[in-house]
Amino acid sequence: MRERHIEDVVYSSVRQRHRTAAAECLLTLKIRALKSQVNKLRAKVKHLQRQKVSKGKKELTKKELMMKELQQLLPAKVYAFVSTQLQMSQRKCQGYRWTTQDKAFFLSLWHASPKCYRLLCKVFSMPSVRTLQKTCQAVDFKTGFNTNILSTMRKAMETTKPIDKLCAIVTDEMSLKEAVHYNEAADRVEGFEDFGKGQRTPYVANYASGFIVRGLFTKWKQLFGYCFTSGPIPHVRLQSMLFDGIRELRKAGMECLVFICDQAAGNRTMLTRLGVTKEQPFFSVDGIRVFCLWDPPHLIKNIRNNWRRHGFVLDGNEITWDILEDLYAYDSHQEIRLCCRLTKKHVHLPPFASMRVRLATQVLSHSVAVGIKTLTDIKGLTGQHQQNYLAAARFCENFNGLFDCFNSKQLKDSHKLKCAISDASAHFPFFDKCLEWLPRLKLVGANSNKKQIPCVEGWQHNIL
Repeated sequence: MRERHIEDVVYSSVRQRHRTAAAECLLTLKIRALKSQVNKLRAKVKHLQRQKVSKGKKELTKKELMMKELQQLLPAKVYAFVSTQLQMSQRKCQGYRWTTQDKAFFLSLWHASPKCYRLLCKVFSMPSVRTLQKTCQAVDFKTGFNTNILSTMRKAMETTKPIDKLCAIVTDEMSLKEAVHYNEAADRVEGFEDFGKGQRTPYVANYASGFIVRGLFTKWKQLFGYCFTSGPIPHVRLQSMLFDGIRELRKAGMECLVFICDQAAGNRTMLTRLGVTKEQPFFSVDGIRVFCLWDPPHLIKNIRNNWRRHGFVLDGNEITWDILEDLYAYDSHQEIRLCCRLTKKHVHLPPFASMRVRLATQVLSHSVAVGIKTLTDIKGLTGQHQQNYLAAARFCENFNGLFDCFNSKQLKDSHKLKCAISDASAHFPFFDKCLEWLPRLKLVGANSNKKQIPCVEGWQHNIL
């Protein structure tokens, strides 16, 4: 029995070994099959990658050829916009990256019309408004004259024609609400009077004055300096900054020949102290003459405002605002109107409407002059009333022509006073006619020996 038991144990151990060997053999075969399958899949992946790379190269080649053709057909700015759109169309909004040139282009669109920019953002791939605001905030533009802008302009003037370097300097001011706040980025308190170069005072600022340069023969303009003041800028400080600005522009390669401003008290006092008159409409800076002009849009607004508040007298004829109100009261009830642009806002000016140049030019226009003449005939006016209405019509017609002379934009125009001034144009006979009647234009109730109001004298200054 014992021997038989030993045989059974030996037999079972041998059988177990055979089973283990068979299992190992099966696993080995399975591993070999899987390795073969892995090698085949790897080869397939490499083949697909080669096909993808070759296809990508073909597509890239087609894209490059298309971009080259577009570069030849489109202007430089349009091509830059199209190429930017093609690049950004393959990315998500979070992956947009914009170059400095892209930001400058989109900034110009945003400043031209924020409403239009927001509409275009829904169609094209463009930076958000917040991105553009951060770009503007990153520019170091402190009070005084900005050296970064002047250095950039200096580089631009190196490749500019000499005639394009002739420019005019324009200054204007605006009132601000008094407010003081802490600028965390600059680590300083802002809102006080500041003239740049560390010239700050403890007075809270409520006015801002800006200095703009623009080309005389080419269409370009640039703000290059500003300051904050408590009250209107003093004429002494204005003169100092004006002379510094003209010298800075000359260092940058530009030649300032004209100075333009409105008839604020500080501007008039400064030019009077510089000896600027109608007979001598210029002052000198380092031996070079700078001619002065009063801003025509401000002059036309001042004429309208004085007509509304006081009225004018010309050769014994009273030109009052009641004439315009009479015209509007009659014309507004007509089915076919004489002055279709004349509205209640023009006649009864709401708050801040007196600042709009468009409303002033539409009142002092050819259509209003024709409407007043027609109303005179319709009502059958005679005597002094007729003379007053006809004088008002000539008043509107003459100031319409004056504004057209100083607002010409083209070399040729169907209107003889809207084209550029030349020796053979109709401007000089018209100017001689204006110089004949402007000195006789007075306010209603003013003394005949009293000095003329600044806006009427300003038109004479600009003509001469």
